[in-house]
Amino acid sequence: KLHAAAVTATLNAVIAYAEWAPLTDLAKSGIINGCGFLLSAPDFRLHASEFFKLVSSRKRSVDASASEIDQVPVL
Repeated sequence: KLHAAAVTATLNAVIAYAEWAPLTDLAKSGIINGCGFLLSAPDFRLHASEFFKLVSSRKRSVDASASEIDQVPVL
């Protein structure tokens, strides 16, 4: 349970970070892959899906080139 609380706290921080961080930074840091992995864990599925819900609703940044966006992993 102690580790579950740490993972949940981390996911909450990731969700806050995802609200403003460029999509390419999220991909480079491995956050997208990590949240994708956590989708299979029942205890963390809700938080991980909140991350993807937030990220998928964002529009592409004007700064990001098409090639950078194309390199972002798709689960």
